Amino acid sequence: MEKHVLETIERRLDAHGKELDTVEKCLERLTVLTERMDNTESDHEERLRALEGHSGELWSKVVMTAISSIVSAIIAASIVTIGIG
Repeated sequence: MEKHVLETIERRLDAHGKELDTVEKCLERLTVLTERMDNTESDHEERLRALEGHSGELWSKVVMTAISSIVSAIIAASIVTIGIG
């Protein structure tokens, strides 16, 4: 009877050892996947910041062009009014 109990315990220990090995492999894979996701997220953040900055740069150029055009028009109108042109 005691021998049967020991054999049962040994089989269960072997089975649990295999299960733990499987869990360890899964944990390793999850770690790799998590690292990849972190890297991808960082890359996306950098790209998003670049795109956001690009929009701001374009808007600044549009505003500067509009201001330059208005100033040029005022100067041109002043020159015509004075009679220089």
